[in-house]
Amino acid sequence: YLIFGILLADFFRANAGTATGVEKMPLNLVAIGIGQLASAGALTLILSWVGVRGIAQGGMMAGVVGLLFSLGVDLTMFGTSNTSTLTSALVDPVVVGILYAIAGAAITAVAGKKG
Repeated sequence: YLIFGILLADFFRANAGTATGVEKMPLNLVAIGIGQLASAGALTLILSWVGVRGIAQGGMMAGVVGLLFSLGVDLTMFGTSNTSTLTSALVDPVVVGILYAIAGAAITAVAGKKG
């Protein structure tokens, strides 16, 4: 919410597609929270499957996962709907990749992997 709902809100509003009535206000923070927990669970599972050995590796692996997953979703949405511009479809995966990298490093640290 802090990154997309506040810090980058103006950027993504400026790069919205031609669809109208898409933005939901007020935001459903319960749904967002549950969605973030599901993403964290999936990321934790992926990091355990690949056997990350340290915080840096966990961050890098999670960043790549976030970037690729978000790129797939964003470009598919760009290709099938009018909810964003190509600019936001390319910027969003970079932001998500950074957020996933931070999350992956934190997940790995909590799991006790120091290397």
